[in-house]
Amino acid sequence: MAVRISSNQAFESSVTQMIDLNAQVLRTQEQISTSKKNLSAADDPLNSTRILQLQQSITLRDQYSTNLDTLDGALRSEESALDSIATNINRVRSLAVSAGDGTYSFDDRKSLALEIGQRVDELLSLTNTKDPNGEFIFAGFQGYTEPFVELQDGQFVYQGDEGQRFVKADEATNLARNNPGKSIFIDIPSANNTVTTSTDPTNSDSDTYITAGTVVDQTAYDAFYPEDIVIEFNAETNVTPNGPNFTAYEKSTGEPILVDQSYVPGQEVQIEGVAFKIVGSPNPGDNFSIDSSSKQDIFTTYKLLEDGLNTLTDTPADQDLLETLLHDTLINLDNALNSVINTQSDVGGRMNIADTSRETQEEVKLVSQEVLSDLQDLDYSAAVSKLSYQTFVLEATQLSYTKVSGLSLFNTI
Repeated sequence: MAVRISSNQAFESSVTQMIDLNAQVLRTQEQISTSKKNLSAADDPLNSTRILQLQQSITLRDQYSTNLDTLDGALRSEESALDSIATNINRVRSLAVSAGDGTYSFDDRKSLALEIGQRVDELLSLTNTKDPNGEFIFAGFQGYTEPFVELQDGQFVYQGDEGQRFVKADEATNLARNNPGKSIFIDIPSANNTVTTSTDPTNSDSDTYITAGTVVDQTAYDAFYPEDIVIEFNAETNVTPNGPNFTAYEKSTGEPILVDQSYVPGQEVQIEGVAFKIVGSPNPGDNFSIDSSSKQDIFTTYKLLEDGLNTLTDTPADQDLLETLLHDTLINLDNALNSVINTQSDVGGRMNIADTSRETQEEVKLVSQEVLSDLQDLDYSAAVSKLSYQTFVLEATQLSYTKVSGLSLFNTI
């Protein structure tokens, strides 16, 4: 049985075929212009999911690389600062050794003290080093707070905290980008039991303070250690004639050590082997503390050496004190240097881990980019050949349609 195809059916079939062919041409042209195999997720859902995962992985690698750049800048700044601080300590150590030379006079030692004072200023600047982002390296979490400051009494205080800021180097690795200055420069084991002094911030006169305490009788202080001392100023009527006076207590027991001791401005006071001065005009109720410690910060070590070289003369008694000072100072400087060297090792280790992580991230990113390229990048030569063929078929179909649609019996009359 013959099947008859109407002119209308033939027309619709040809038009539909040309529309499909034109859509194929347009799709191939768009693939070439975008350089992509798939133009939408609907083209290949499974492949599209894989492409998205790879793109996210590459973005994550880029973020890790950015983190590592930040880490590298911070660690290199810290490494440089620590190198300079180690050089500073070694120079002061050399000066301390020179001061023990029996041929050096009191005036010679004063000249050494002058350079040590300059080294203190240099050390303060180095411990307040900033990283490339403008944050203080040794301030802990307080990146925008100057970590070390010198007070009016000549003592140095640490204003940072003990925190470490971490950077995510990869999925499983967090690396510290800094070391808090307290652990490096403050918490240094001391050659002997020692003290720290402080002024109560609620005292009536902010210009009155206690100087750094010095242990002048180690045997006496060791017998008292680890007790702390509180000094409280009393009513002036407690003494005759009336005037400023204070009582010193054991901090833990409240037991008095000195009672109603007359105060002479700027005069040295000795309690339990510790010497200090209270400078200014203290009022009744003002308090000062002398706390025991087994640690001595590097600034105090420098300052005690500087003060000793400036005040200890060539008398036999002072020479004995100088010998003890230099012995303790060398131990304290070595302890400070060890603290810096240990931190340098820690920083170097993190830099090595960071370099390894960077290489890993680059390798993973490269592999991901290659796989991504295979999944989504268009084969230009194949696409151009395909477009040429599709265009040929479309043009042939159009030409055939034109000829067929032009057939009519009227054309033969």
